[in-house]
Amino acid sequence: MLKHNKKRNSFLVYEQLVTLTTRLAAQGNKQEANMVVDVIKEYYRPNTEIGKEYRLMDSVLSSKGHKKEVASDIISEALIEAKNLSQKKLDKEKGKLIEAINKTLSKTLFNIPIKDYKIAASVQILMNEARSANNDTTPVERAKVKNLLIERLSKRNKRVETPEVDNITLAVLVSKFNKRYSQVMNEDQKDLLAAWTTFLIDEDEQKAKNLLTEKVTKLKLTLSSFMDSKTHKDTENGPLLREAYSTLVNKDVVVNEDSVYEFMRYFDLVEDLNNYEKQEG
Repeated sequence: MLKHNKKRNSFLVYEQLVTLTTRLAAQGNKQEANMVVDVIKEYYRPNTEIGKEYRLMDSVLSSKGHKKEVASDIISEALIEAKNLSQKKLDKEKGKLIEAINKTLSKTLFNIPIKDYKIAASVQILMNEARSANNDTTPVERAKVKNLLIERLSKRNKRVETPEVDNITLAVLVSKFNKRYSQVMNEDQKDLLAAWTTFLIDEDEQKAKNLLTEKVTKLKLTLSSFMDSKTHKDTENGPLLREAYSTLVNKDVVVNEDSVYEFMRYFDLVEDLNNYEKQEG
């Protein structure tokens, strides 16, 4: 019989922790968000068995658009690697992680919905079975689960979503900028907040810097087009635009909280200018 414990699924718990971090950061609960980050860093380090299993599961779940034969090989190779992980160490580490979540965070974390729950559960079941001396599932059951994964990995035009920042009010940023923000974040601002939250967890500075650089390039092009527009050029917006553009041109992209919020402020400026053009038009 297929057995699955969601609290002991390395991938699901990681995604739930990341989602919780994003929510708390967006709500301005920095201290609580950092507590979640500390838990992730403690238990999902690369040298822990949970960390190794999570990365192995993630490599499988993030594989898309392959031919079915290739998808089957990916799964088979992943299961071979899964056998090298110590089930004893995994059980011990997962027990401590569950205890830490229950004591430090909240038991409700395990109820946070995660996309592709069933697929992640299937991967965990197969990996557990690969390490088990006494398989609890029948060959037919394992074949059904594997075929489900093959179908998943061979689908095209689908992408694994990162934890989404929901429609969050920008009120949490008012204290930093003393400025009125839009009621809802636009997509660029969502991307910035998600990138910063992810950086707090994986500490991949280059990945975060690449996204920030991409956003700054977009801002420069947009502000430059506004400066050339007659709608703004000879109005009170002109000096504001030139100052904002000059600041961006002369500013190095640095991965820190101040930079993220500053770029979010500039995207809010862009939205205001777009609205101004519509009114004038």
